[in-house]
Amino acid sequence: MKKLFYLLIFTGAYLLSGASKPNIILILADDMGSGDVGYHGAEDAQTPAIDAIAKAGVWFRQGYAAASVCGPSRAGILTGRYQQLFGVVMNGDADKGIPLGQKNLAELLKPAGYKTAAFGKWHLGSKKGQFPNDRGFDFFYGFHFGAHDYYRADKKLNKKKKGYAPIYLNKKVVNYREGDYLTEKITENALTFIEQNKSEPFFMYVAYNSVHSPWQVPDSYLKRIPDSVPEYRRLFLAMVLAMDDGIGEIEAKLKDLGIADNTIIVFTTDNGSPKIGNKKANSGQFCMSKTNNFRGYKGDTYEGGIRVPMAIKWPKVLRASQQYDHPVIAHDLAPTFLSAAGIEYSDEQFTGVNLLPYISGEKKEIPHEQLFWHRHPGLEDFALRQGDWKLTWNDQEGTSKEFIKRAELKLFNLEQDPYEKNDLAKAMPEKVQALKKTYDQWHQTHLK
Repeated sequence: MKKLFYLLIFTGAYLLSGASKPNIILILADDMGSGDVGYHGAEDAQTPAIDAIAKAGVWFRQGYAAASVCGPSRAGILTGRYQQLFGVVMNGDADKGIPLGQKNLAELLKPAGYKTAAFGKWHLGSKKGQFPNDRGFDFFYGFHFGAHDYYRADKKLNKKKKGYAPIYLNKKVVNYREGDYLTEKITENALTFIEQNKSEPFFMYVAYNSVHSPWQVPDSYLKRIPDSVPEYRRLFLAMVLAMDDGIGEIEAKLKDLGIADNTIIVFTTDNGSPKIGNKKANSGQFCMSKTNNFRGYKGDTYEGGIRVPMAIKWPKVLRASQQYDHPVIAHDLAPTFLSAAGIEYSDEQFTGVNLLPYISGEKKEIPHEQLFWHRHPGLEDFALRQGDWKLTWNDQEGTSKEFIKRAELKLFNLEQDPYEKNDLAKAMPEKVQALKKTYDQWHQTHLK
């Protein structure tokens, strides 16, 4: 009840006044770094629609993904829990799906009268019982695996060529026509869903596969990126632009239908920038995302792998042009959405927290004393953030056997050193051991 209590204080008894439940749209980009959005200061990125979400609401300056790779990150964001608790640690675990006993956002919102839809990349199960339509979503348009070609989709699955896997409309394979561009098709289906469900509350999970490889984009977008931008970056930013145009169309549709003010929109990404990607056809260049100078990349638990763009707007309730400085994590979105919808839940149901009372100023303390990440079984790629202190180990420094033998841990103070340049581990061994003990205690209760 206290979650609903805080919400009612914050909104001026908004729900008690009889106002309708808010629509909820969660937009998730793929492999997009902190340096790929304009509102983070990326001067070469054309992201007016994404920037508008941040400017019209709250920009989380220290927003973290649930994991440094896509599948586990999606499991965490849709459940509001550390995904290790239900066995999703690696992408291979995500391929099998979230256990049926663990509810996701669609399964939690649907009983409260929400129409639910998922678009784009699923990556949470490709077998019967784990399709989106089996897991609480009324509507699905997209593909089941971790990556997909933007121009080609086969009618039958070839397990050796999952990048051309079928595109589904609910559980039926659709005829993917020559000239279709997947980013645009995701937007097109999202717009249709909004139009068809404008009179009732809806939850939309819009999971663009942009800007994951392969890097492909129509010339019409590429021409809008200045020639002064390096070729490898131009291709990447053109893909970002195509997605941003789609987000802008979604926002315009909401305004045209008169439902924008009571629609919550969140934009974030599943993890940080990939270190390198597939080469552009017939070119020695690599397409590149930017980390905004943070250390590390996708797959690391340095900031570059887990610190991501994250912003929320709800015009009817949230004050515009806010920046929230304390660390938050993708797990927080599920309890935030349920609280906004007036749905009660227990303290034990989520490891994330309802962010509304924090960004309203009703709660003055920080949302999280500690945050944890763990990518592989065993001890590879993990991190603990406690206050401004961060303890991390990444497999790019050596093998797990070397780690066990030499305890290659790194310690940073993110307030003083946000780019993780000054490792304090040798200078502060007692601090390292204290944080390592805290991490070990967490890890023992979050084993695969």
